[in-house]
Amino acid sequence: MLRRLSFLLSLYIISFCGMAQDPNWSQFYSNQIYMNPAYTGLNKGLRLGLNYRNQWPTVPGKINTFTFEGDIQDFNLGGGIGINAMSDYEGEGALKTTSIGALYSYRLVVVSRAFDIQAGFGFNYVMKSIDWSKFVFSDQLDPVQGNIYQSAASPSGTGQRNFVDLDAGALAKFQMKLGDATFANTLGVGVHHLTQPNESLLGLQTRLPMRITVHYNSLIPLGGSINFKNTFISPNIIWEQQGNFQTITLGFYILKSPIFAGLWYRDKTPLLTGSLSDAMIANIGWRSSFDGGMILQVGYSYDLTVSHLATSTGGTHEFSVILQFDKAKLTHTNTLSGSRKSNNCFQFGNGGFLGL
Repeated sequence: MLRRLSFLLSLYIISFCGMAQDPNWSQFYSNQIYMNPAYTGLNKGLRLGLNYRNQWPTVPGKINTFTFEGDIQDFNLGGGIGINAMSDYEGEGALKTTSIGALYSYRLVVVSRAFDIQAGFGFNYVMKSIDWSKFVFSDQLDPVQGNIYQSAASPSGTGQRNFVDLDAGALAKFQMKLGDATFANTLGVGVHHLTQPNESLLGLQTRLPMRITVHYNSLIPLGGSINFKNTFISPNIIWEQQGNFQTITLGFYILKSPIFAGLWYRDKTPLLTGSLSDAMIANIGWRSSFDGGMILQVGYSYDLTVSHLATSTGGTHEFSVILQFDKAKLTHTNTLSGSRKSNNCFQFGNGGFLGL
């Protein structure tokens, strides 16, 4: 009972007295629209993704987050359109956040097809609520029998808040050559909560701080041996900041069709001092193409907590499933603009991989 009371009290303080922080995903390229709306329509055809994150399962009041995203590339519309939805449950459902949004992207061709810039925008409707019945107040507790009394506490506010939220982002895809090797690169910036909407559930003024994400990756084909045919290595760096919180994630993927795997390190400061280490992340997945242009991708990752909470959280589990239909399109007219904006990327198997 004391552990549950302590957790709920902490949840209350963090939710209403501190600055909110968005869920932080480890399989960021399986949830790429969440990271940067400019990824909308980046991949060929129609792409559907479902993601689940179970954070700190051994801590009372688990944190569970689900996302669904779908986007389709169509250069007759400029770039692509998409939808996304998220449900986040904290404290065994004591605090709930649900959002649904629409996205649009526009691709520019700069200099040549070896350098593309794509911008994206998101419009979201967010619903937050808190279930006061899941809280335990001090006047409900008996020293011997525990929680037996009816509380006289009367929290202010309705416990619900709905608001509109806006996101934007941009990314550049370009090729570089080093010696005989040519490799693809992506550099992007995503900014969420542009208007910093009021999210208070107590009738106060509590602004949701902007979340800024800067990401870079490179996709380098390995050669020199038949054993490395269709094999890539992809180093990555992702920096995120929201209010007083920031993280930097460094790592890499190894891609050998149909398998991919990754290893990452996440720190709470770009200085990488080690004193603010957060997690080591391992990721493994499988991706395969089928007749008709369909691609199925599944992934799993585990965050091993290496901070001072390491012995009590149980880590974090993430699962992802992605379906991609290469031949899907909204319009069928091949405009000049559409033909000039074709994808600038390497191919992994029979399709581009994760927008890398």
